[in-house]
Amino acid sequence: CGAPDPNHRHVLPQDVTDFSKLFATHCAGCHGQDGTQGPAPPLNEPLFLALTSDEQLKDVIDSGRHGTLMPAFGDRHG
Repeated sequence: CGAPDPNHRHVLPQDVTDFSKLFATHCAGCHGQDGTQGPAPPLNEPLFLALTSDEQLKDVIDSGRHGTLMPAFGDRHG
């Protein structure tokens, strides 16, 4: 059969760094495939982007949002 194909090796979740894959896995279910439609705030909406700093977004992604379904991801992708 030969050696295993390195392109088909298992990748641990913490080693995934491709934004599209991470967004599809962790965000699209609530924010929509392109970040514009879903039960959670639209991430590509101009007013949302104007009112929310990059630092605020990083903090919410890292810590989650208490009292909502937004989980903390800071402990997952150190």
